[in-house]
Amino acid sequence: MLGLASISIPYFKTDIKSTIKKKSKKNNLILVIDDLERKSSNIKMEDILGIVESISMIENISIIIVANEKKINNLDDKKTYNDFKEKVIQKVYNVDKYSDSAPIEIVKKDLKNLKVSKKQFELIQSAILQVFKEHQINNLRTLEKGCYFIKLLVRHINLSKLSEKEIKEIIIASLAVVIEQTEGLYISLEKEKNKNQEKNSQNKLIENIFSDVYTTLTNCIIKNYFKESVFISNKSTLIDAIANIYSDINVLDNYNQINKFYTDLHIMKNEEDEKNSFYLSEEHLKVRINDFYNNYVVKVDKSINLNNWLKKLIEIYHYSTIIGMQDIWEDENIFNAMDLYLEDLETDKGLYNLLEHRIFLEIKDEKIKQYIRVLDKKIIERYYDKCLDEIISNTSKGIYEQTQLDTLFSIYTENNANIDKQGIINKIKENKYFIPNLNYDISEKMWSFAHTIWEKARNYKELRDDSFEKCVKELLKTSTTIGKYRIESLNEQYDIII
Repeated sequence: MLGLASISIPYFKTDIKSTIKKKSKKNNLILVIDDLERKSSNIKMEDILGIVESISMIENISIIIVANEKKINNLDDKKTYNDFKEKVIQKVYNVDKYSDSAPIEIVKKDLKNLKVSKKQFELIQSAILQVFKEHQINNLRTLEKGCYFIKLLVRHINLSKLSEKEIKEIIIASLAVVIEQTEGLYISLEKEKNKNQEKNSQNKLIENIFSDVYTTLTNCIIKNYFKESVFISNKSTLIDAIANIYSDINVLDNYNQINKFYTDLHIMKNEEDEKNSFYLSEEHLKVRINDFYNNYVVKVDKSINLNNWLKKLIEIYHYSTIIGMQDIWEDENIFNAMDLYLEDLETDKGLYNLLEHRIFLEIKDEKIKQYIRVLDKKIIERYYDKCLDEIISNTSKGIYEQTQLDTLFSIYTENNANIDKQGIINKIKENKYFIPNLNYDISEKMWSFAHTIWEKARNYKELRDDSFEKCVKELLKTSTTIGKYRIESLNEQYDIII
């Protein structure tokens, strides 16, 4: 195979011809030019084929050109290629279908040395081949990409704690991400349908939902690969994490999220029946609903991730409405459970990441919508209260973390109706914007922290009142000479006018 794209045509032509002439005197040579349709746009088709024709005149050489003719999209290139094929190429072989044994041989080769049990290997292999057959994927390179990705993924997932069904879910989700990112098998159709829905929709929330690529991808995979309703499926957490890993986004966090997802799922699972709720009888549904309500709403297992708990709540509540058991749910118990699950809320992730799974898409139960709104409000209040507490605690100990300020001041850019911006800003004012004492010896971190505060005040000038300027003015009245010098230098740099 020749790498044409990185070699200039004049040099390439002279150099390759002389090399081939020397070698062909001693041996018969076969020159393979692969992926002709993927040539660089900087190289003309006529130049490449001119070189091929020139080389074909050398004795003892045969040339094989491999090309996907359907993907030669440029009209000039297509005409040049067709003319060349008619005049120069002696024999054409059309490959419409790969060998039936090709996929399984590729899977065996690419998954070689995968550190799993024989039974798990057979399950993974079977699931891969099933996905490619069911969705009629003919591109063997996509199969290879899928195998390599799965090989990487399963190294960091504890398969020994998963059932065969759960392992198969991971394989399907992983391949679906690769297929959609590589070929866009279903997602192009989904996006087109969503655009049409947006045109006819007055609901801006739906438009915002569909503007997010991962939400669109996740919904597409749930519907087309798992054949489940987006609303009640618990697969979004899994698929989001896998998509992020494929895109190299917070890889370690997302591996942990997958493992935690299944740990929580096992904790909340009804031990008597592992079936999807959709396949249960009313009698078994009643058992499952009561079990969840009593053990994870009336009681609380704080080891469970809030998102995973919410997914289960949405699913169980939905089935309770179907069989007429919705009266068992008491708002007080639901809200108390939310408060307990929120006690360990972490602020090291952005608020958007904590709220991103609260999607109203396809939700029919008004009570669930109410619960989600209440939970969103509780999360926002808890999130910013914790941010404030952490900054107050750290600065009192002489610890100055700029990232905490970034998190706190994100209130100006978070577009969420549930955010009580004024209430949070008032708390910031009460703490005098966390401006460190600049009157005496200061550290480099303190000075950098002060810079961040003044930078935020400048960046959000159009969105706030003049209380920051008033605060600084009061500080100047009691500052030492060096303290005034430092504050005034910050005012000048960040255009804060007192």
